[in-house]
Amino acid sequence: MALAFDTPITAFDRTAPGIASRRWDDVDSIVRSRFPGIPVLEVVETLARRYPEALRTEQLADAARMVARSKRANASVIVDALHFSRSGGLPAHIGQVDPALFRYAQICDASADMPGPTDTPNLIREARTGRLLPGEGVLPLAELVAALPEGVPLAIEAPSRVSADLPALERAKRAYRALSTLVTS
Repeated sequence: MALAFDTPITAFDRTAPGIASRRWDDVDSIVRSRFPGIPVLEVVETLARRYPEALRTEQLADAARMVARSKRANASVIVDALHFSRSGGLPAHIGQVDPALFRYAQICDASADMPGPTDTPNLIREARTGRLLPGEGVLPLAELVAALPEGVPLAIEAPSRVSADLPALERAKRAYRALSTLVTS
């Protein structure tokens, strides 16, 4: 990405804390003022990779609005079942977004023991090593998948410390079986 070469990383270090926990409309104006001439989504993507805990959209509608305003053909909304659920997203919210904005969905399940919204260390732990395969938790995955536009590809996003020692092929087989069961039930 050209942004990484054109903008010193210290500019990102100064910007991320200023946009953490802000509405996406505010993020848009802050980014435009600090990085003139660089597409907003490129800046946000770079910042999100460097500061994932600070740059999450609060609502699906915020993400959809940001992508639509970017007017970029390669911009899309990706529904991650864990983050979508933990942010209060409901399957019914999917239908309120232009179906063309969805490129694919990341599917996983999660336990009922949800970290609190300000418990950043446990939210990060859950997202990075505590996800479950579909059917192993409590998320309304069947409803979520049914709400997605027809033909949207589904991907398993379920890193788990519990299965990390299993061979990759075994983890892949388990993920395939879990997703197959989800979409055929």
